[in-house]
Amino acid sequence: RVFSSGAGELLYLESGDKQAANDCLVQAIRVDPRDAWSWVLLGNIYAKHEDNLAKGEKFYRRAFELDPHDAILLTNYGALMLETGNSEQATEFFERAIEANPDYPNSRYALAVCRRDKLFHNRNRHLTAD
Repeated sequence: RVFSSGAGELLYLESGDKQAANDCLVQAIRVDPRDAWSWVLLGNIYAKHEDNLAKGEKFYRRAFELDPHDAILLTNYGALMLETGNSEQATEFFERAIEANPDYPNSRYALAVCRRDKLFHNRNRHLTAD
């Protein structure tokens, strides 16, 4: 990485200074637009902290273009898909994340939650159809 390790941006986020984190990440992307991790963190700011899922998805998509095998990115992208109601796409992202890094537990947990929610939804749909 030329400019950013992500540590400073994470510290800004942890302290609640989303704007400073955003500014650092934008600068990092200007220096190295192929730094997928900066795009992931920028997506996190919008998807998780600003409740702007469309903008978060845009940044995750760019990170995915740069590094389609990053388990953290795939898990975060899947969580965003799940939040927007796209459980099929979410499942695909979680499964890809597990393939990319079988030792990353968040991907397995997210996939389990996704499958549980799908079963719950299907069961409720069946009960209300009667």
